[in-house]
Amino acid sequence: MGVPGLERRLFTVVIVATRWMTSHSAIVFADQTASGKASSATPDATISVQQEADATSPPSAAKWQYNGFVDAGYLLDFNHPANHLFRDRSTAFKVDELDLNMAAAGVKKLAAEDSRWGMELEVQTGKDSENFGFSATAPMVSGSDWLRHFGLADVSYLAPVGKGLALQAGLFNSFIGYDSLYAKDNFTYTRPWGGDYTPYLMFGVNATYPFTRKITVSTFVINDYDHLADPTMCPASAGSSLTFPPTM
Repeated sequence: MGVPGLERRLFTVVIVATRWMTSHSAIVFADQTASGKASSATPDATISVQQEADATSPPSAAKWQYNGFVDAGYLLDFNHPANHLFRDRSTAFKVDELDLNMAAAGVKKLAAEDSRWGMELEVQTGKDSENFGFSATAPMVSGSDWLRHFGLADVSYLAPVGKGLALQAGLFNSFIGYDSLYAKDNFTYTRPWGGDYTPYLMFGVNATYPFTRKITVSTFVINDYDHLADPTMCPASAGSSLTFPPTM
């Protein structure tokens, strides 16, 4: 009789223990499920927070660009002229000698909607800086001996007018020439003939407005054709130019 009673007690203990283990396991599984849901929800919350942060983040800081280069070259002329001149070119004009054609360093900040003021400043030296910007007949402007060392020197402002009216004042790239003063930017290196007879730079003010994605209108008021020459002592007005960027 004692044994059957002990068996019943053991059986009862096993049943109770089994139920406790089952209920405990259910609690554990529930906790795991809850924690799994929490962990799966965490990335969503993170993404939501991240997206919200992006939406409310301040505009990106203005980007400053720095540049510099050295251009040295030896142009071989099989005619070997005694004066080492390459015809009447104003740039890359020396032959049969190793020359520092140009060395320059500059800084630039483009005007944008989140930072409307911009500027460009570039200083240069070398043989190519000696004969550009002058006129063959007109007198040079006062201080041209040191002004020729400026490749760019201007300030700009993107006015909040319509699609954005860009204003620029100072010494800026010419709207006539399509070739750069710097040989590194030209496929032919020595520049096409037309390059030396169109201004590389202009001094004055200009305004540019994009009417559409394909049409941009610009107007200029400059000191003259050659910015280091002063033939008339009065400003000249340049006609408006239209820009048609290629269709993407």
